[in-house]
Amino acid sequence: MKLRQQTPHCADFDVFPDGEDAPLFRVLLPELITADGLGQQDCPLFHTIPGRWEVQSDGVEGTFVTPHSLAVSVSVRFQLSEIAVALTVRNETPQTLTSVEGNICVSPNHLPGAPGWYNPRFIPEMAPDRDAQGRRWYAELSPGRLQALTGAGWVEMHAHPDNPDPDTMPHYSFAPSPRADTVACAAPSLDGTSFLFQAWSCPCRFIAPFPGNACMHLLPKMADALPPGAKATIHGLVGIHDGDRGALEAHIRQFRGHVS
Repeated sequence: MKLRQQTPHCADFDVFPDGEDAPLFRVLLPELITADGLGQQDCPLFHTIPGRWEVQSDGVEGTFVTPHSLAVSVSVRFQLSEIAVALTVRNETPQTLTSVEGNICVSPNHLPGAPGWYNPRFIPEMAPDRDAQGRRWYAELSPGRLQALTGAGWVEMHAHPDNPDPDTMPHYSFAPSPRADTVACAAPSLDGTSFLFQAWSCPCRFIAPFPGNACMHLLPKMADALPPGAKATIHGLVGIHDGDRGALEAHIRQFRGHVS
């Protein structure tokens, strides 16, 4: 596999298979990290903050520092059709942070982009327009299809699957699920033979789809409390898995057993 950072030196990756020019998916590592008492009003989205990156034979590693003094380290390792991720946050503020939570976005498109693209295995042939694809994702492609894996099995992520009208929803809606009982989420390809997914080593909340973009969000719980100078690391797996949802679930549980 290979990566491209369209936003230079930032944790925003288009992920490609070896020897091919068409990306498989996009992942933001992370879009945000939040914590109680940590102001976000004047902080940019984390995938727009440049850092220092080192390309290696089997992946990439990088570190960046946010305006409110979080040091974020990202390690990506290539696998066949997915990437293994280690995400670390170090508290460089003078206060203990509580309820430290990531926000990871995975999408089958990158629009607008330079170049913009979308994966036709997951988005039907249509105009390369972010808003148009987001509306279709919300109205047609995610209801009953985009699901979260919880302790009780796979559950619906769409807030209104029986009435998915994009005109009744905010363009971007980031209301999380009430419980951190999710370990992964996944959306099937158009032909149902594979899944775009993300999975994490810690409990997560999920965000229901919205009409602004064709994407999926999980909120991994990184730490209950993080004192000054302390750090927390979580592990993730992001990619495309061939097979049915049962095979994907077995793959995710094997991954979680390996990193636990």
